[in-house]
Amino acid sequence: MITPVSSPLIEKYKKRLSLPESIEKPFVKNGCTIDGRAYFAKYSSVFTDKDGTLYQAHLGFSDISRNLNNFYKLQLFKHDKKEEYYLYRSWGRIGTPGGLKLECFNKDIDRALKEFKRIFFEKTDLWENRKNFVKHPCLHDIIG
Repeated sequence: MITPVSSPLIEKYKKRLSLPESIEKPFVKNGCTIDGRAYFAKYSSVFTDKDGTLYQAHLGFSDISRNLNNFYKLQLFKHDKKEEYYLYRSWGRIGTPGGLKLECFNKDIDRALKEFKRIFFEKTDLWENRKNFVKHPCLHDIIG
């Protein structure tokens, strides 16, 4: 016979498991796939510059010899109703939720764009080269 065990931690875990799936399910807004954990995306959209460029990148890195199969997502958001910008990043092993980070840049779009481009360069190459992208060894590939 198995004796049921109850504790505040177990109850908290059960409650978390019973939450609606839509909380963490990705969704599409203005043609962009948004991570369900990006709670702020309900009132913001992926930033589009005057040329129509969407500031988002879905990156991947695989190295079978080192058992690496990772993703990195980078999206710059603009609040739908006010002049406020957010840089959202998520990363991890493909098939897992991974980690995430959100930075608010308030009204400073120049600083937000600079940080977006800096991270993109660190992971791949210059943002300006993305349309003629060439994969570099030990760096991520653009997957979307």
